[in-house]
Amino acid sequence: MAQVISAIQEKGGVGKSTLLCALAARLAKDGAKVVIVDTDPQKTCLKWAEKDKCGVDAVEQLNDELLTKTVKHLKGSYDVVMIDTAGYKSAMAVYTVMRSDIIFIPCKAAEPDAKGALRTWQHVQAISESADIYPQTYVVLSDFDKGTSISEGIRDALATQGLITLKTPLWHRTGFKEMHTHGTLPPGSATAAINEFVAELQLAGALEFYREPKKEAVNG
Repeated sequence: MAQVISAIQEKGGVGKSTLLCALAARLAKDGAKVVIVDTDPQKTCLKWAEKDKCGVDAVEQLNDELLTKTVKHLKGSYDVVMIDTAGYKSAMAVYTVMRSDIIFIPCKAAEPDAKGALRTWQHVQAISESADIYPQTYVVLSDFDKGTSISEGIRDALATQGLITLKTPLWHRTGFKEMHTHGTLPPGSATAAINEFVAELQLAGALEFYREPKKEAVNG
């Protein structure tokens, strides 16, 4: 059964679509069948996937009442189903949380983004507790400049509030912008950044696609 991965944040422009497209491309390169359900009217993920350079599929779904049905249908044909969202206080975001196995909350190096990440985390936790579901939820530091100390400051501030922040940021790299133009994996040094990001998730056992299948016991 497919794993469902989503990106949610109160603030716009924090890199939700970029994160999902980069991760989808990396998974597809390793042989995963990936589809992105784009619920954002801007259609960033859909436009990227339509360039058809990475073998990632995408479908548009702007009707929140049909999201659950759409995801259930796609899970039978893919290894990974991703959901891109426009905002976090909407019926669409609630349904997204309820269908997700992993939720990423992107956060840029600015106080408003950190506060948005905190409010998004709290909203996700409230939905999870109400529905008695507990998706893995991680803050992802995005578009950070390497060599600055601000990432540790924001990470520490979020940690004091109980948020789990992944150690590997998606550093500020032009390749993350270029990928949307060409419909490809992020080129250049951005490739190394997404590889490090995926490696951390692999080590944590978070991505089901990379887990070794359980061997059946041999009788006799």
